[in-house]
Amino acid sequence: MLNFIYDLDLGKYQEDVEEIADQAKQEAKMEKTLERLEKEWRPRLFDFSPHKDSGYYLIRLLEEDTEALENDVTAVSAMFSSRYLATFEDKINFWNKSLANIGEIMTIL
Repeated sequence: MLNFIYDLDLGKYQEDVEEIADQAKQEAKMEKTLERLEKEWRPRLFDFSPHKDSGYYLIRLLEEDTEALENDVTAVSAMFSSRYLATFEDKINFWNKSLANIGEIMTIL
């Protein structure tokens, strides 16, 4: 088996092999981050509490959720600047908009 790999003479294609390996590594990292976002944000709930006797409710995120939001916005922004964006562009756009909307709601409140 090792002889087969050696016979491929990959040394001639070192830059190409390194580029492909780097792309695969970066895409795997993006995929893992997107899966984590899906797992952590889909079930996340907002906290609604009554505002005095007004009949209105206040919406808020828990402290740890606010911190997670900031971290995840940064992670999605980093994916946007990646040259390997194309593979996951639709999902990254979705999460960029979704997290930005949550951030806007929390800023208004």
